[in-house]
Amino acid sequence: MAKQLENLNIKMEKLLEQNKQDNNNAVMSVEEAANFLKLTKSTLYKKTSLNEIPYCKTGKVLVFFKQDLVEWLKAHRVSAVSEYLKISR
Repeated sequence: MAKQLENLNIKMEKLLEQNKQDNNNAVMSVEEAANFLKLTKSTLYKKTSLNEIPYCKTGKVLVFFKQDLVEWLKAHRVSAVSEYLKISR
């Protein structure tokens, strides 16, 4: 019984990791991307027109890769004062 539970836990961990990877590769519409980023659709359209945010355009349709948006957010992260003080010491 213990071996079966261990095997089940291993399978669940693999499925969770696969789901996490699939979720990061997700393609998002303008509305989904705006909701994810907590922006209005018009702000998101403006950022795409100024090439301030990564996007793909297929014909007239804009799409966004979730992983690209996560990386873009990380690149625009502002360091906390405590992090700055650690670096400058």
